[in-house]
Amino acid sequence: MAEKSGKFAWTQKSRLAAELLAEDELTDAEIAARVGIGPSTLYRWKRSPEFAAEVERQVEAFGRIIRRQGIARLEQRLQALNDRWRRMNVITDERVADPAMADVPGGFVEEKARAPGLNLNPRPRGRSRKMNRH
Repeated sequence: MAEKSGKFAWTQKSRLAAELLAEDELTDAEIAARVGIGPSTLYRWKRSPEFAAEVERQVEAFGRIIRRQGIARLEQRLQALNDRWRRMNVITDERVADPAMADVPGGFVEEKARAPGLNLNPRPRGRSRKMNRH
């Protein structure tokens, strides 16, 4: 409960309430019930600048943790894709070096056969579907 001096008096219940508010998974009524306080007490705490600042600090801390974990997962996926790409390049290089692959579609391709402007990943040309609609 806030004292008359304006300084917020932290308790285990108020710290738990701040954490639950920062997690943003429960309603205020559910938080009050879980913490063991009345909804009006939670409402009063939320109006306290110190309490609100603590909730915001925890929200930012959760955000940093989530971003760090998300970036780590993206880095792991990128490493896996790079590993597959390197292994595919080894296979491609071996096939290019093998004369027996010269007549296999997608096998040996001489540099001379690659004409300037050769598109190895062709895309449909012309107007888009949206433009073709009347």
